[in-house]
Parts: sequence; C-alpha cells; structure tokens
Amino acid sequence: MLALFNELQATFEGKSILTEAGKLEFRKRLDSLASAMLQLPQAELPLKHHFSKGVYTREMYAPKGTLILGRIHKYETVNILVKGKILILSEEGYKELRRNIIKSCRIR
Repeated sequence: MLALFNELQATFEGKSILTEAGKLEFRKRLDSLASAMLQLPQAELPLKHHFSKGVYTREMYAPKGTLILGRIHKYETVNILVKGKILILSEEGYKELRRNIIKSCRIR
C-alpha cells in the first residue's frame, strides 16, 4: 500500500505542476491505489451532518493512521481541521495540514 502511495508522490518528482499527461498518469496510479485499498479491512468513520439555511456541513473523526480516499470535488468546498494532521495528495501536489486550519478547495 505504501509503495502505491509513494508511486503517486513520485508523479510530482521535480515538478510543481502536472501536465495533462502527468494528470492522466496520476489518475491511473490513483485508481491502482483505490483498487488495493478495497482489499483491506474498511474503517467505520461515522459522519455527523449539520444543516442550517443554505449551508451543509459534515463532521468526521478518523483515527490516526487511517488512509482515506475521497472523490474529486464537483464544487468548491471548505475543510476545517480541528485536531491532528492530514497528508493530502492531489493533482495539485502533496500537502501536510495541521490542526486549527480552514482550507478552501477549488474545483478543477
């Protein structure tokens, strides 16, 4: 599993921005990681939903060491990390976020 994750990271080696071909390669490697992840025991990550006028928020707690693969966002989103740290790998590169951060995610 770690090898597949490292392959994803390697897509960016020496690059700050991926070309269209690089993005296709990234997606191909991401699909391989997703297939491998489905063979592992799946963690139960209960969601808590919050609604107010015109706003929907989802709250989730994940234990340390949990590997989560999300979907590509169709709309701009806001993520709030309250505790801990997360490592994000996307077509935009590799980022580490630590607690007490609010991050807006653009769509592509």
